[in-house]
Amino acid sequence: MPYRFAIIGCGRIAEKHAQLIAQQGILAAVCDIDADKAARLGSAYGARVYTDTQSLFKEESTDIVCICSPNGWHEAHTIQALRSGNHVLCEKPVAMNAQELEEAIKVKNETGKLFMEASWNRWHPR
Repeated sequence: MPYRFAIIGCGRIAEKHAQLIAQQGILAAVCDIDADKAARLGSAYGARVYTDTQSLFKEESTDIVCICSPNGWHEAHTIQALRSGNHVLCEKPVAMNAQELEEAIKVKNETGKLFMEASWNRWHPR
């Protein structure tokens, strides 16, 4: 059975996540406070559309959440996703400071879920 994914943050990098998810899994839901951005990405991949994370986590059953929201929201969205029973793939930076990172790691350890950082350009030739 394929993994069910959600994407939080429907900006430019979210499209790359959606393309890769579509090859291996199911993009079940997308979420962005900009309803138009969420609707465009959701429509392109047949995903349910949300404009707030509370509704997303209340209504959807997913396995993995890709955090593509603006940097200042990464830690909060990561913790919400982990506490909702999801593994997390978060765009960099995963937190804005060491304290936020420690909190996210603490929640990861409590939930037993995976928490990974995406670094798309790491292997690009310079």
